[in-house]
Amino acid sequence: NSEMLRKHGLIAKGHCTMKQHVCMSDAEAERLQAALKDEGDKYAITIRRGKVVSVYRAVSQSKRSMGAKMFQQSKSDLMDFVGDLLGVDPETIGRQEQAA
Repeated sequence: NSEMLRKHGLIAKGHCTMKQHVCMSDAEAERLQAALKDEGDKYAITIRRGKVVSVYRAVSQSKRSMGAKMFQQSKSDLMDFVGDLLGVDPETIGRQEQAA
């Protein structure tokens, strides 16, 4: 859905928080990753590399929480992300959005 795409794009472009959990074993890390996926934010991205589990969550995309400059940057970064996915120039997407 569009919300999942937006949050994934924010994370991919670095507009996110990241928390790492270091486990005692690979098996423990695997269990933790599964538990975080089941219980956590459905929009979070959870990655396991050996004994380390990293959880990425998109930051709130609002002018109030980000500030105007960072908000504009996040919008631009999202247009780039979607443009890359579709193989379309981000400016084309912006023009089509304005026409609609």
